[in-house]
Amino acid sequence: MAEAPPPPVSKKRKRGSPNEKTGMIGVTKKGKKYQASIRYGGTKHHLGTFDTKEQAGMAYDRFVIGKSTEEVSFTLNYPHMTDPEREEALKVELPKKKTRGNPNQKTGLIGVAKNGERYQASINYDGTQHYLGTFDTKEQAGFAYDRFVIDKSTEEVSFTLNYPNMTDPEREEALKVVKVVKPVQKKRCVPNYKTGLIGVTNTKNGKRYKASITYGGTSKHLGTFDTKEHAAIAYDRAAMAMDRSTAEEVSFSLNYPKMSDREREEALPVEPVQKKRGNPNQTTGLIGVYKSGKKYRASIVYGGTEHHLGAFDTKEQAGVAYDRFVVDKSTEEVSFTLNYPNMTDPERGEALSEKVEPVQKKRGIPNRKTGLIGVAKNGKKYTAKICIGGTSKNLGSFDSKEQAGITYDRFVIDKSTEQVSFTLNYPNMTDPEREEALKVEPPPKKKRKRGKRKRGNPNQTTGLIGVYKRVYKSGKKYLASIRYGGTQHSLGSFDSKEQAGITYDRFVVDKNTKEVSFTLNYPNMTDPEREEALLAEPPHKKRKRKRGTKRSGDPFPQVPP
Repeated sequence: MAEAPPPPVSKKRKRGSPNEKTGMIGVTKKGKKYQASIRYGGTKHHLGTFDTKEQAGMAYDRFVIGKSTEEVSFTLNYPHMTDPEREEALKVELPKKKTRGNPNQKTGLIGVAKNGERYQASINYDGTQHYLGTFDTKEQAGFAYDRFVIDKSTEEVSFTLNYPNMTDPEREEALKVVKVVKPVQKKRCVPNYKTGLIGVTNTKNGKRYKASITYGGTSKHLGTFDTKEHAAIAYDRAAMAMDRSTAEEVSFSLNYPKMSDREREEALPVEPVQKKRGNPNQTTGLIGVYKSGKKYRASIVYGGTEHHLGAFDTKEQAGVAYDRFVVDKSTEEVSFTLNYPNMTDPERGEALSEKVEPVQKKRGIPNRKTGLIGVAKNGKKYTAKICIGGTSKNLGSFDSKEQAGITYDRFVIDKSTEQVSFTLNYPNMTDPEREEALKVEPPPKKKRKRGKRKRGNPNQTTGLIGVYKRVYKSGKKYLASIRYGGTQHSLGSFDSKEQAGITYDRFVVDKNTKEVSFTLNYPNMTDPEREEALLAEPPHKKRKRKRGTKRSGDPFPQVPP
């Protein structure tokens, strides 16, 4: 038996293209240095920064030398170099640590800044600004900075010291003499100009007092109280809690600093009063009730959404509907005021069960002239029509307005809906009576047979069709012409209008068709009589003379060369 062919071997995908500028794989120039890096496993790996591109290329090879797989093969910059040779070449230059610490321009020390007549030591470490103290001399501030950063150096970052040759015992000895001045607490104590108390303001209506405190850019509402003293005590209680949690930087001044915590708690046994919600409408005098035309509408904004509670005939029903909605919506923070607080739930349901459904909108206004709905006078007739569904519908023309009104009623009798009710002209009339009254409807209009269209109107001046009075150099006074087939035909000029009229008749006498009939000036004249009348004076037509020719009878005719 023949052996089966071996399975095809898939080729490895080679990875690694030399950089255009450096000519090395994974090596880019960065300033005066060369940086080695590679993206592997979805992460970009930084392999170091070197003085020469050769060292960066060796660092790249050392990283990828064991990363080749069955699918991917990494190309090396120096494929013939052994691992010991790479290690030996890279011992010369290792990536340097990042040095951190620039001296202040005024003090000449790192992390030391002048603050008035004193010197302040501080450092930004791990995204946080660390305040290390205020000192009388810049040397002491420099010692404090060194003491903080002496053990913060890592493999990546090295902190530069102001006094690198000083030992830890010497630094401690130097700082023992120093009395570190803690930053002065910033006091917050601005009494309100109206109430004279800190953190206490009047409410909008001026009858109550509101306590609030602001810290970290956020204002916290502490409650609304009947007296400003209670509001001030609530502020003091919150300020004391802030002092304990913050508090070397900020000190809150108190309204009653000599009062103990126990006395404050006893002075405020009752929690802040709930915020009442609900102002009566000026027009209706009820909360959440508004007048809308002849109805009363109940609505409320709750949870950021306006809720429409219904339209009612009386404002009392609308007020009860509002109360039914908000009666169970009160919380510890908000209390909804009711229109009828003494009414029970069964009484509210009873009051709203008598609610009259919205009345149908009546449609139908009588015409001023006819006195009937949908009936208008059109000449000697009466037309019945209606506009329904956005379309005007013509119901017919009648001899009497009563018939037109009955036709209107017959059309709209079944068009009423829950929203719209059509008014009838004769509501007491039954359907058989309507049909009986409309049996005497006028006969349908007969289609008028359209006869031939007569063509030919006499001219006002001459009194003849197609004859116009003109004055020509030849002495002729009357012109016969007609437009036929889209072209103006000039039939000649004559001394008398009779001859011009006969010429017009001779032209149109055989032009009659089924659609058009030409009127003649002399319909009783026969063709021989027309020819006889025109022989006496033939029509004179002016002929155009070509340039370069002489008239007949010229005594000096032109002879061709």
